[in-house]
Amino acid sequence: MIRFLSKLGPVVPLWFLAGCALPAEEEIKAIQAIPALEKDLGGVFPNAAVQAYVADVGKRTARCAGGEDLLWQFKVLDSPQINAFALPTGKVYITRGLLARLENEAQLVAILGHEIAHVVRGHATQQLQRAQALQDGPIMAAIVAGSSNGGTNPFAAGLRKYSRDQEKEADLIGLNYLVRQGYDPHAALRTMEILGGVCGGESPQNFSTHPTSDSRWQYLEEEIQRKYGGQMYGKTNAEQFQRIVFQR
Repeated sequence: MIRFLSKLGPVVPLWFLAGCALPAEEEIKAIQAIPALEKDLGGVFPNAAVQAYVADVGKRTARCAGGEDLLWQFKVLDSPQINAFALPTGKVYITRGLLARLENEAQLVAILGHEIAHVVRGHATQQLQRAQALQDGPIMAAIVAGSSNGGTNPFAAGLRKYSRDQEKEADLIGLNYLVRQGYDPHAALRTMEILGGVCGGESPQNFSTHPTSDSRWQYLEEEIQRKYGGQMYGKTNAEQFQRIVFQR
């Protein structure tokens, strides 16, 4: 039976995990562990229309980023968690819990664009090196442990700790992807408000190295004012988003 998205479900902090190019041996481990990762996070959300829609939006956004050598894939996972992340193989995931919090397509582009930016900028290189020094084992198994259980695994914890500069760079590059496609840049600000509401405006303790939603909102607003005069508006495609995601 096809299940539709619901606004209901438990809330956990948003974790932005991302990847980069891996050595061949580690890439094989990553690919082999992907089914376990997807299963751990509820499996693929069983709504073909929603999956196709998110994949189309993601691939259009990825074209703005280049990275044609990556085989981009975008999937919705059937988890109530508030989560979005990207793997080193170019797979980008968003949970139905986060998707159900969004209001329009522009906000979805902001989320996916942030994850795409992490991948193309190679922000996981240092994290992977540090994690490998801490503990051996399949990379994806550690990511699964961190993304679902709160992160007692030191390997997964290392992967999660993006620097403030890396998060800021991904936010600003994602904003550029948003505008290049004709979307309203203010959707990025609204996304920060939504995430701030989920996390109470503060970063969870395990993510104290990350900017809070408030600080991210501030530098995004400054960038919109500086680069776009603060007056630029564009499409949000709210009606299409609501019709497909919420079957309205």
